[in-house]
Amino acid sequence: MRQGNLDLLIESMNPPQALAMRRDLEKDPVKIRADFAREAQAHFTPTGFAIAGRQELEGGGVRLQVKFALQSAPTEMEFQRVGDSWKMSKGF
Repeated sequence: MRQGNLDLLIESMNPPQALAMRRDLEKDPVKIRADFAREAQAHFTPTGFAIAGRQELEGGGVRLQVKFALQSAPTEMEFQRVGDSWKMSKGF
């Protein structure tokens, strides 16, 4: 996210979420990439992120409270294990 690389974000998503994002990207790639770059620069470039909370979920997943800037409210994101990697299943 901090790098503004949409392809890396999609790679970090679970398969259904990644497929939905790719479909949106196919519809209007210029707009989607421009919107993403603008959001990434506005929210993620200055300070990075911090994990403010963590909750284990049924099925082996995890819910994180992520702060993307020191003064920001936490954003809730969920991750599931896919093979040897963690993939985002809810967020953004």
